[in-house]
Amino acid sequence: MKTITVLVANIKYDTELDGITYSAKKLPKTFEFVFDSIKGIDLEQRLSDLISENTGWCVESFIYKIK
Repeated sequence: MKTITVLVANIKYDTELDGITYSAKKLPKTFEFVFDSIKGIDLEQRLSDLISENTGWCVESFIYKIK
């Protein structure tokens, strides 16, 4: 089965927690995720969830490209 690679870039994080804004300088700005299939999923939501799972921070915005 062919896999699908999705490149994510220009990630902006929500780095405010309890009224304190933390630096996002050390957080990744790009990711590459590989899926067996993207059929039937909300891709933007899944990408946002994966970024958050990998960094521990919520995501405000990003762009992506299916490779």
